[in-house]
Amino acid sequence: MNIRNKKIKFFGVLGTLAVVVLLLLPAVQLHAEEDRDRVRVGYFIMPGYQESTVGGSHWGFGYDYLQEIAKYTGWKYKFVEASWTECLEMLENGELDLVTYAKDSPEDRTRFEFSEYPMGMTSSVLTIRSGDTGSYYYNDFASFDGMKIGAVKGGGSVSEVRTLFKEYGISMTLQLFDTEKELQKALSMQTIDAIAAGNHRKLDNEKIIATFNAEPFYAITQRKNTSIMAEFDNAMEEIMLTDPYFEKELYDKYFEENVTNMVALTREEKAYVDEHKTVKMAASPDSKAMCYYDGSKYTGIIIDSIKALGREVGVDVEYVETKSYKESLELLNRGEVDLVGDFYTNYSWGEKNEVILTAPYMEERYMEVRRKGKEMPKREMRVATCENFFFNTAYISKYYTNENMIYYDTETECVNAVRKGEADVAFVNQYTAKILFKDNKNLKLKTYALYDADHGISIAVAEDNKLLCSIFNKAISNLSPSEIMHIAEDHTQEGEQVSLLSYIYSNPVQSIVILCVAFGTVVFVLLYFIMVKRRYNRHVYELAYKDRLTGLGNIYSFEDTIEKRWLEHRGKEVFIISMDISHFATINETYGRGIGDHTISYVGRKLNELYGEEGIIARSKVDNFLIFGIADRVGKITEWMDAIKREIGIFAFEEGGMGKNDITINYNFGVTTVQCTRSTSIKNLIDHAEMARKAAKRRNAHLCYFNEEMELQLLREKTIEDCMGRALTQGEFHVYYQPKYCMTNNEIVGAEALVRWQNKDYGFMSPVEFIPIFENNGFIVELDFYVMEQVYKMLHGRLERGEKTVRVSINQSRLHFAQKNYIERLNELRDKYCIPKELIELELTESIFAQMKDISEMVDKLKANGYYLSVDDFGAGYSSLNMLKEISIDTLKIDKDFLSGENKSERYQKVIQKVVELANDLNMDIICEGVEREEQAKFLQSIGCMYAQGYLYARPMAEEDFLQLLS
Repeated sequence: MNIRNKKIKFFGVLGTLAVVVLLLLPAVQLHAEEDRDRVRVGYFIMPGYQESTVGGSHWGFGYDYLQEIAKYTGWKYKFVEASWTECLEMLENGELDLVTYAKDSPEDRTRFEFSEYPMGMTSSVLTIRSGDTGSYYYNDFASFDGMKIGAVKGGGSVSEVRTLFKEYGISMTLQLFDTEKELQKALSMQTIDAIAAGNHRKLDNEKIIATFNAEPFYAITQRKNTSIMAEFDNAMEEIMLTDPYFEKELYDKYFEENVTNMVALTREEKAYVDEHKTVKMAASPDSKAMCYYDGSKYTGIIIDSIKALGREVGVDVEYVETKSYKESLELLNRGEVDLVGDFYTNYSWGEKNEVILTAPYMEERYMEVRRKGKEMPKREMRVATCENFFFNTAYISKYYTNENMIYYDTETECVNAVRKGEADVAFVNQYTAKILFKDNKNLKLKTYALYDADHGISIAVAEDNKLLCSIFNKAISNLSPSEIMHIAEDHTQEGEQVSLLSYIYSNPVQSIVILCVAFGTVVFVLLYFIMVKRRYNRHVYELAYKDRLTGLGNIYSFEDTIEKRWLEHRGKEVFIISMDISHFATINETYGRGIGDHTISYVGRKLNELYGEEGIIARSKVDNFLIFGIADRVGKITEWMDAIKREIGIFAFEEGGMGKNDITINYNFGVTTVQCTRSTSIKNLIDHAEMARKAAKRRNAHLCYFNEEMELQLLREKTIEDCMGRALTQGEFHVYYQPKYCMTNNEIVGAEALVRWQNKDYGFMSPVEFIPIFENNGFIVELDFYVMEQVYKMLHGRLERGEKTVRVSINQSRLHFAQKNYIERLNELRDKYCIPKELIELELTESIFAQMKDISEMVDKLKANGYYLSVDDFGAGYSSLNMLKEISIDTLKIDKDFLSGENKSERYQKVIQKVVELANDLNMDIICEGVEREEQAKFLQSIGCMYAQGYLYARPMAEEDFLQLLS
């Protein structure tokens, strides 16, 4: 019976398990299918190529490329962030399905499956800091000897740079880093001289000094994972067929800034630029828009473009007037000018004219010009053209006979000849045509676009001046094409207008109707014409004066609107508020640029709702807004700012499936007020409000009103900031020492290290002036470590010589406590000079303990690492007895204000006495600073304070004087 029951129980359990398995099987299969559809991609961080935020947003060349692939494969991705080396290991172990940016090599071909088509071309580059302009020249490999080079572990550039240096027979030191962030930090800290990496890496304050080993890069998978690679290859084929410029567009999107970095010249090119500060140029004269005289000077697209290129490489360009294109070439061949700015990009034509050409810096299309209604066979037409134009050979001779050509000096003369009936057809570029046909006298002419007559425009230089050609080629590759476009727009949009006469000539049928129909039809046509013109003007106005993101006016609109209303407010007090969003960059980094844009749009909309009717609102840039108003009652400015903080202090939004989120918005305000007069400069008012806003931001005050001293102070602070880095590297900061004495025997028991700045341009600068600025911009961290290293060097030297040493206290800023590697840097420096722990004391101001959270944790770590700690200026602020109870401090330093003339009362003396008693009870050393008179010293000794620092004993002194005193 028992056996039967056991069997029943066994089969019951087995049946239950089977039912559970059957129920779970569909879910398991669904999960497996989802997991199979999700492609695991190795995502190594490289600026510009693959980037991400803490919130999980991704972008970059590689990321966008994979999203385009997914349009054809239907893939969903799981991005696994790791270093390059880790990505390869995980791919080989089957933990990843795909990694991009792999260079081809026989070794990797045995490990991985490569895509059939490359994702793009990459080359290795050597980059240095943009500021290192005097040490290295482009491809000057002899100057690279002994260079310290950094690279990412496992990157293809590691072997390539080794091969490069070996080929040139020069030495180097190669340091490898795990991440791109560590690599960039090493360059900025100057622990390495250069970075070796691929050119698909966004450059931040770097300059390229060598380019080598151009080769394609691919996507790779496991050797056995051919199905994924087949899908990837098919998708790439589709992309190449449907969007052949996809890769170029991606490169321009993420790396255009790389080619607009500082131009790197070779040693010979730099010497040429230094010797030839000005180069002379010629170009086709009297070519409207391209090269023309505006009444005071020669200008135009060609001249301004060449000058812009010259600025890229540091040379000035001087235009030399000529009468014809032929004369321009003759001057070049005689050496009277250095270049011709508008030569057609055709190298055989350049060889025929004994010149060499740069790469094209712009493109142009030619237009055929005829009189309206004049139709006749091309072979019979008289052609107006300019002599020595390549266009004659390249196009005109194909369709027209040479016998019918009539030569003129300029394109304008050619068009005039057609208008006067001296010729039947002329040819001009589209820019010149746009200007010429704004002239009513040319409205009887008609243009036809020649779609087979596009060509580039290059710079021509003499055959023996290859160095100048090379220099301008670099300038062309460095200058953004958009800048050339802006130059062209500037010279073709001037004087844009549409007249009634031009409308009649352009629309003859409508003109006949106007003449034949009733007055009502005429009125209708005129109204239609005016409507079109207004719509066009409105569109142009919005482009020029409206901010697209918020719909508010921009700074130009702001200035223009105030100027139009200025006379209405004469005699009244007006104000301008400049405001920005505090830490807006953090919002972008945390939530993404999309949410950042929504935040800006929200603030702009709410500002317009609050003050759009009563004042003038504009968005000047990024997160900056300007507000203009009339101060017609006391307190109005404060009311407006309070309302902004109250009404626009929270931005609520929904993100994905994460529900509602709130962003707290804080603002920095700068305000300027003025009595409205005719002579008031609006631009100056805006500048003053901006200065006040920046001052508020620097001082963490959130609000500042402009005054004249602020302008001088901001200029002074800017001057100090501009030279602080140079001052540190050139040794302008000096360490002074103020001894600490035992009052019972007048012996030196220690010293405080103080910093003094002897600026080579401005002389001695007080710490009271520069320390607050350094505290604000963070430079104080590096300055403190500099002071510490000088102290360590002094102590190390005396220890090695067996001379007397005393404990030295070194001031530490609160900013150190926000540095993750603070204690690590302290220990590295102390270990470097082998300084005993008892010789160093870190001096912390009392305010640190009030301002910073979790200070006790950092104090405990410093104590655990053997550092003596003292509290400076005790009693200067709101001293807390609780601080003394909870935080382990070795020395208490009483603030000098306790001994000042105003504080001689019995009450103050009792306070000091109790502080000294408390410190002694807590086994703390106690020292009083600012001791200047004998009666002060006697009083301190009478209450049990035995150590003092002040002018009674010694002033701060230079190191050599201190060492002499110590000995």
